[in-house]
Amino acid sequence: MKKIIIFTLLVTLFFAMGCNKEKKEDVIDNSFDVGEVIDIFELSLQHPYEFIYNNKTIHISLQNVIDSADIDCSLVDFINDEDRERLKTYAYLNVNENSTVVPSIPCGGLGFKEDGQDIQDVSDRIDQFAFAPANETNSSYFKNAFMGLFGQGGVVEHMPYKIFMAKSSPKKYNLHNAHTEDYKFIFILTTKKSKS
Repeated sequence: MKKIIIFTLLVTLFFAMGCNKEKKEDVIDNSFDVGEVIDIFELSLQHPYEFIYNNKTIHISLQNVIDSADIDCSLVDFINDEDRERLKTYAYLNVNENSTVVPSIPCGGLGFKEDGQDIQDVSDRIDQFAFAPANETNSSYFKNAFMGLFGQGGVVEHMPYKIFMAKSSPKKYNLHNAHTEDYKFIFILTTKKSKS
């Protein structure tokens, strides 16, 4: 009888340890603010995006858009931040069968220049933040500048990535009857910085 009890306890302990190990492996750490920029890309309903990172193919597609930026913010004097906060564009994305919602900054994010240099423009802005002299005296300068321009980003479920909306077109105040197929975006894909 004593052997059966010990055997049962050992089996239970073995399964409990195995289950805990599986849970730890499934947990993805998305607690970083900005992280390391992996890619900057254009996305629309008609043009999904695919690339390889760390020997893994990443497929990103646009599923839906909810646009609440129905007012041109440059023409309005807001009384409080809540009024500005409600004026966002939300892009619903599918990343390797994992979903994420990416919000814009208030008022719908940066507009497209339509000069073929929109991705380079975003890259240049990120470089300006990264190499600004203010980084020497303020360790949070890059994060604050980046998130001030590109927002909080959206966490990709079950993956160590965040996606930030850099640019969007159109804005609801420009095209009130816009549908998902009318939108295009420039997104920034980031991952947690590796410790060097």
